[in-house]
Amino acid sequence: MNDIDKIVNLVKYPIFDSNKFIIKCHNNLRKNSILQLNNFLTKECLINLQKEAKKLHSKAFYCSQM
Repeated sequence: MNDIDKIVNLVKYPIFDSNKFIIKCHNNLRKNSILQLNNFLTKECLINLQKEAKKLHSKAFYCSQM
């Protein structure tokens, strides 16, 4: 995954038009007190991340605290 358009949904989130994107995100954050970027990552990227996580699952470090 080297091409950003295979990672980020640029149609829904035009991050290269950064000023407009930042202003829109900032306004949503101020209005809702949260910024949620649904479908920011492409489905292809999510599938690859899940495969990688499953592959590395045995190497994960777990810690529980109270």
